[in-house]
Amino acid sequence: MSLHKELDYTSKIREIAGVQFSVLSPDEIKNRSVVHVTKTLLYDSNNDPIIGGLFDPRMGVIDHGKICPTDGMDNRFCPGYFGHIELAKPVFHIQYLPIILKILKCVCFRCSKLLINKDDPEIQDILKILKGRNRWNYIIDRCSKVKICGNETEDGCGALQPTKIFKETNSLCKIYCEWREKKDKNIEELQEEEKKMLLTPEIVLKIFRRISDEDCEVMGFSRKWCRPDWLICTVLPVSPPSVRPSIRQFGGQRSEDDITHKLHDIIKTNNHLKKKLQSEKSLENTIDDWVQVLQYHVATLVDNELPGVNPSAHRSGRVLKTLRQRLKGKEGRIRGNLMGKRVDFSSRSVITPDPNIGIDELGVPYKIAMNLTYPEIVTEYNRDKLYRYVRNGPFKHPGAKSIKRAIDGRTTSLQHTDLESIELSLGDVVHRHLIDGDTVLFNRQPSLHKMSMMGHKIKVMDYYTFRLNVSTTKPYNADFDGDEMNMHVPQSLQTRIELDKLTYVPKQIISPRVHTPVIGLFQDSMLGLNRITKDGVFLTKTEMMNVLMYIPSFTGTLPPPAQKEPPRWSGRQLVSFAIPKGVNMNMKNKSYDEDSAEEDTLNRVIIRDGELIQGCIDNKIMDSGSKGLIHMVFNDFGHMACKHLLDDLQNIVTRYIVLTGFSVGISDLIADRETNEKIKNTIVKKKKDVAKLVQQVHQQMFENNGTDTVSNEFEKSVNNILNKAIADAGKIGLNSLAKNNRMTNMVQSGSKGKPINIAQMVACLGQQNVDGKRIPNGYNSRALPHFTKYNVSPEARGFVESSFINGLSPQEFFFHAMGGREGLIDTAVKTSETGYIQRKLIKAMEDSKVYHDLSVRNAGGNIIQFMYGEDGMDYSKIENQQVEYFSSNYAKVERDHKFANNEDFGVFMNAKAVKEMKANKGYKATLNNFFKQIADDFKNMREYIFRNYRDSGVTYPINLNRLINNIKTQFEIQSTMLSDLNPIYVINKIDKLIESLRVNDNNGGMLLFHILLRANLSPKQLIKVHKLNRIAFDYLVANIELQFEKALVEPGEMVGPIAAQSIGEPATQMTLNTFHFAGVSEKSNVTRGVPRLKELLHISRSIKAPSLSIFLEDEARYTKNKALNIKKKIELTSLKDITKSMRIFYDPYDYSTNIEEDRELLQIYRVFNDMDSVLNENKEGSEWVIRFELDKQKMMDNDITMEDVYHKIDLMYRDDISCVYSDDNSNKLIFRIRLIRLKKADPEKLNDLTALKAYAKNMREKIIIKGITDINSVSMFLNKENFVYKNKAYEQKDEWVLDTSGINLMEVLRYPGVDANRTISNDIYEVYEMFGIEAAKRVLMKEIKEVIKGGGSYVNYRHLSLLVDTMTNRGYLMSIDRFGINRGNIGPLAKCSFEETTDQLFKASIFGELDKLNGVSSNIMMGQIPKCGTGESDILIDETMLLDIPAEKMVDDTDMSKWQQADYCDTEVNMEFDIDIANGSNGTLDPSKLVKTKLV
Repeated sequence: MSLHKELDYTSKIREIAGVQFSVLSPDEIKNRSVVHVTKTLLYDSNNDPIIGGLFDPRMGVIDHGKICPTDGMDNRFCPGYFGHIELAKPVFHIQYLPIILKILKCVCFRCSKLLINKDDPEIQDILKILKGRNRWNYIIDRCSKVKICGNETEDGCGALQPTKIFKETNSLCKIYCEWREKKDKNIEELQEEEKKMLLTPEIVLKIFRRISDEDCEVMGFSRKWCRPDWLICTVLPVSPPSVRPSIRQFGGQRSEDDITHKLHDIIKTNNHLKKKLQSEKSLENTIDDWVQVLQYHVATLVDNELPGVNPSAHRSGRVLKTLRQRLKGKEGRIRGNLMGKRVDFSSRSVITPDPNIGIDELGVPYKIAMNLTYPEIVTEYNRDKLYRYVRNGPFKHPGAKSIKRAIDGRTTSLQHTDLESIELSLGDVVHRHLIDGDTVLFNRQPSLHKMSMMGHKIKVMDYYTFRLNVSTTKPYNADFDGDEMNMHVPQSLQTRIELDKLTYVPKQIISPRVHTPVIGLFQDSMLGLNRITKDGVFLTKTEMMNVLMYIPSFTGTLPPPAQKEPPRWSGRQLVSFAIPKGVNMNMKNKSYDEDSAEEDTLNRVIIRDGELIQGCIDNKIMDSGSKGLIHMVFNDFGHMACKHLLDDLQNIVTRYIVLTGFSVGISDLIADRETNEKIKNTIVKKKKDVAKLVQQVHQQMFENNGTDTVSNEFEKSVNNILNKAIADAGKIGLNSLAKNNRMTNMVQSGSKGKPINIAQMVACLGQQNVDGKRIPNGYNSRALPHFTKYNVSPEARGFVESSFINGLSPQEFFFHAMGGREGLIDTAVKTSETGYIQRKLIKAMEDSKVYHDLSVRNAGGNIIQFMYGEDGMDYSKIENQQVEYFSSNYAKVERDHKFANNEDFGVFMNAKAVKEMKANKGYKATLNNFFKQIADDFKNMREYIFRNYRDSGVTYPINLNRLINNIKTQFEIQSTMLSDLNPIYVINKIDKLIESLRVNDNNGGMLLFHILLRANLSPKQLIKVHKLNRIAFDYLVANIELQFEKALVEPGEMVGPIAAQSIGEPATQMTLNTFHFAGVSEKSNVTRGVPRLKELLHISRSIKAPSLSIFLEDEARYTKNKALNIKKKIELTSLKDITKSMRIFYDPYDYSTNIEEDRELLQIYRVFNDMDSVLNENKEGSEWVIRFELDKQKMMDNDITMEDVYHKIDLMYRDDISCVYSDDNSNKLIFRIRLIRLKKADPEKLNDLTALKAYAKNMREKIIIKGITDINSVSMFLNKENFVYKNKAYEQKDEWVLDTSGINLMEVLRYPGVDANRTISNDIYEVYEMFGIEAAKRVLMKEIKEVIKGGGSYVNYRHLSLLVDTMTNRGYLMSIDRFGINRGNIGPLAKCSFEETTDQLFKASIFGELDKLNGVSSNIMMGQIPKCGTGESDILIDETMLLDIPAEKMVDDTDMSKWQQADYCDTEVNMEFDIDIANGSNGTLDPSKLVKTKLV
């Protein structure tokens, strides 16, 4: 809040409707100017600005006490005004040079007419469609093909156009045009020496001035906003002093801004040039030199980082920061001062933990609370309270710092005022201290997702740090090792309400990314809750009361004690006080023993109607998605009930831990001698297994069952064995520790740590990995100098046998440090990479918003999704739900949902219900039709919607199964009861429900919900199994309707940024490197993590690991040998792949060969080919022989014979060579090749060894023996996610799938045995070009899902689908980088706020673009509320209607007594609705307290 009314935040400022970009014409610059700047001096001897200088007072004043002659205001309010410099000669604007060159190619060099016929009907049609930049690109393309003016137009001058117009390479702005040949004989003017001509700015200006306004419009320019001649600088605007203020230093000296220095250089050079032009003695070369100096200064004023040009600098050598450098980059004007601004009323301090405050509270130091203020308007209701604050003054809390008067807007500080004499009037604004209960915004950077900024209630406290509940640290990703956080205080009622309603901590409990709780109980709280709910925990009455006094809902009444004598209350009874009534749960915790013969009651948690009956609570019970207690309470009872649950549990646990204590020591980790022996034996056994593998490799007996080389497969096998060593040793160590061991308590409760941490402390550290492999050899054939060469034993390659308790040897410590170092470096590099990815995602999706029809559109109103998330549901309302269809066969579905023909309804229905049902004559047909729908649902789910789906659940709002179970408990329905519900009534209700519940008018996106409704509300299940009665069923239907409406996404929701944050945030957890995984997704070598995510977002045309997933037809997919056969045929095998060695021998005579090994081969050859002239001692061929020795094993593996090799060589070099080769059964496979002739070459070169080597190398590299081009290698894996319909059931059946390295989709699809419908590439661009945008969209979705899943994360489908739709909705692929984002129609301001800041602004100015401020970025830059969220809609009032209200109806709203007399409603409004007296409006209704209310 400013002391000056003119600078007040709440001043009425008209809303900006749009921003028009343009290039100012010379006349406009002069008209706007207040000073013609000609003088180089800045100040006179009295230190006053010189008139006509760069600080002429008419341009605005910057010194205190001075008045601006232009507007009569002082330096606080004077905005500043432009001056101008008239240049002695025109120069080029460096930023417009590329456009100037292109314009010169579009118009005639002589007559300035457009080179194409603008009246051509084709061009006219194009001009109607294209505008601005797009039209300009089309015109350039057309004009560049015209060589002579008049070729396409009737009124052309016939001048030959320059062949080339270009900027000289080493010059600043010298433009030349060049005629390479003289085609038209009629052009006499062109002499031989004029073939290259310098185009000075004067010549270009002359050409541009002759261009007509019509031609400008055709080219895409605007006669109003930018004519081509305005791109040449003749008049330069001078920015006002307020933009480039001078700094007065000690001693009265001034330090001038860099812009002032540049302008001073321009004026000085311009004045010199004027003198030279006026002097008759000046040489033309001298004038040209001065023009070049002026050109340099004008160019560097705009951009001082021009390539190949020395930057302008101070005498000290510091480079000047000129206009472009001030605009671009993170610290520039656009991003640093417009997109992001410094704010008042904020504070920053270190955070410390405090378990005694609520999750929604924030402990604020008195010092901050007394410094920051909140403006509260004086009313009749708060006047007394505000008087107290004012009387306390600024130095006593709670007090006030200043008052703003309603009468005149004057602000009075209370620091030096008589506080007792101050009177408050209605409407005054008191700037009071922060007090308990005020809402503030709390933030930790980096703000990776929306929960990094949340609204907290203040609690003013002592000391100097912010106090935060530990449960709230996870969404902020904060810890208490010195983290600092920022607090922002709202300064208006509207902001305060938005913080309360939108950012309030309890409303952020559910994460948008994974739709599970992000706030919960952690560390000490979780550990304490686990210990308090164990068997045998009892408290006395005093202890119970001491703990329960901190529970706000405690009434003072204790339940009957669990133990009678002496009376003791169990820990579970204590915890039950925190759980809301109506909560029901029956769930196993993570320690549940599945193998136990008896029921493990300790680890099965049962909660009945809010009472913990049995079981020990751990983090799985609290926080396992939709099943967890936190999520269940949030969805069924509302956010405030969830807040109270967490607060109450925190308070109970805090007091209990204070009461009982908890400490961990070294003694908790010391195992007994027997355990140590077992651990030692386990490790020795694993080392022996490794030794066996080493021996197998040495003896060449190692079985390579994988797809990699023997050495790599050996390393993988060793790694797998050694990784099992730590797991096995860790289990032994864990089992040896007692059940009440404090360290295992921490792990089992989910408080901190994992079993591997205990294993490393107790048993051994295990194998250390770098880059996903064992420690590599850092020295000559060994990892460290401590080991012998070629030592591949576990301890020599990074296996650490010691545990932390025993201590590490120096070598082990070094290996352990190597593994740790990789993680540190990876994290450091990854942070910047993922930060940039997040920024690109946000910029690409920042304008995506849900409209009132629940479609998602961008700032231009273009539809991205017809319905958000394809079902219109809110991302935070999603739950994981079990669907029986995934684990069922048709027989089970029939058994569960179909009534038998001879069904005895009287067993589970009362007589009245049976009679009602049978009163419907066609009731059997109705029941059969309903089951047909269920059968269709089952088929649709398994074959179409979730084909080959291995999970057992789906994600959708409204957990119907939990609703039914809760209602059974609420209505106390027993399994022995007879239901008064009849199936026909249920079916009719379901049909009505399906008809009434719609997302929008099209009734789309509801298929899955209808399937879930029919499956869970099936009459047989509800009546026969659950025994629901009619009242309970009606209550269930009402609940479903209520929850459905609440689950719909809100119009105005900015789903784009939410999706971008949800995808960008898990990228920080991804690995940066790409590993060679064994058995991960069964693929051998794929790019993973951040590099793959970047490839997908950038739609890279050349990806690192291109691959095809080749699915096979039925004959081969289930038979390994057939699949292997196709693999061998598809895999590319070149001569190089099967060659052991290739040598060139001097061997002029075949029969008397010099090569001992080949004599037997050639003798046999001679016997069979005695008549063959080729083998006779041939003097014409080369005297050298190219000799290949082929790898017999590889040829056998790939089913290649010597005959196959000969045919492929013969096919390529038939007449040039003669071949001799051995039999397939020979010990060595030899192939001898002798050259007979060389194509297009001298025969003498046959014996040129260099030519022969090149020929042999070419032959080895290029000859393909078999396979498909570019398919370098093929591996096979079993696909488990394949289901076949057999015997009325969907059975999982493994199928063989081929995975390639390299892609050639077209050829592979044509190959026999390949399933062309399912085979696909991981190269998005290849899929797009072959199959189109829809196929590319599906592959993109699949690949992004795999990357995120591979990083160990999960992202809600809604966010991924929105990203993919953003990238594909235009009909072509849009990359998430500057090329894709700035290609869209998002407005110049949004484009310049991302990258290429100045280029975007220049282009927008040249083409006269209008930014309509539809987007988020543009409105933020203008300081306006964007049209989104709460700014989406305005409340309108028809003021003329107020005149029609009779005088007696107008009531003074300050006089409360008159409210009773005013009859506001003339007629009765019939609005009936259900009210839940107990719970208000938090979602679930208490049937016992259901009343009908009529609003009148």
